[in-house]
Amino acid sequence: MQNLDEYNKELLNRCMTLHNRKHHRTKKSIIEMFNCDRQALLPLPEKDFEVVTCIGRKVDREGRVRFNGQRIYYLEPKYANKKVQVKLTYNKVIFYDKELNEIAEFDRLYGDKNYTAIHWEQWLPTLSRRPNSLFHSSFTDMLTERLRHFLLSGNSKLRGVYMKALCELIKTMSLDKALNIADEAAGQAFEEIDDILQLAV
Repeated sequence: MQNLDEYNKELLNRCMTLHNRKHHRTKKSIIEMFNCDRQALLPLPEKDFEVVTCIGRKVDREGRVRFNGQRIYYLEPKYANKKVQVKLTYNKVIFYDKELNEIAEFDRLYGDKNYTAIHWEQWLPTLSRRPNSLFHSSFTDMLTERLRHFLLSGNSKLRGVYMKALCELIKTMSLDKALNIADEAAGQAFEEIDDILQLAV
């Protein structure tokens, strides 16, 4: 089971197929008995009940919020050392600023290992200012082998050029598409930002 919502739909469909089955004791159909029970039910609330946990957290100086020391969520750098509100559902982790404006949403991390969630689009400007941080960043896991080798074997200026190019590209496309263009540029050994951006035209 990979998706709880889809599994719940499947279970509902299974239940629907059993509606016409006869009850073993009353010999009435399940749907007939259910309709009798439903007449005695109270109306549900107009608004759905949201099963969540709401807590406060402080973002560390690296922009991280930790849960149980193992699951780490990265917010935008501007929220470093600030307090945030967190809403936890079974499958989402949603962060809010002090005015309760939503600032980030992640799929919830589970498991006993160290897991990290980050929206890299928000961190590309930081990488462009500190291109050598690529050496210690999991962002390189998203790169093709060709692009990774090209950037890490090049100089700091080259890494900065590609990070700045990605910052521009994601304004009009997804990060995956932007990385494909960067990979193509690396294949042609482009070193100027204008040459990289031209591939998107």
